[in-house]
Amino acid sequence: QIADATGKKNMVSHWFSASQWQLPDESDYLKLQALFARVAEEKHQRGELEKPHHQLVSTYSELNRQYTELQSEYKHLRRYFGVTVQVPYTDVW
Repeated sequence: QIADATGKKNMVSHWFSASQWQLPDESDYLKLQALFARVAEEKHQRGELEKPHHQLVSTYSELNRQYTELQSEYKHLRRYFGVTVQVPYTDVW
């Protein structure tokens, strides 16, 4: 579908793989946006998408908030490593 939408079948592997990676130019990018929007709309109409976008955003926001809290908790529990004459921390190994 991507090759049909852009008319560049040899570039698809460059746009969507790690090998010889390259960004599409502006006109191809706009074509890809239109294609992906159309495919998403078709899948939404057929009920093939598990969750709507707003629900995914909400879930992501909640998971991101939880991750930030856990990260903060971890940083507070983690022993700071700063060797000084007063506190030599000789047991780090």
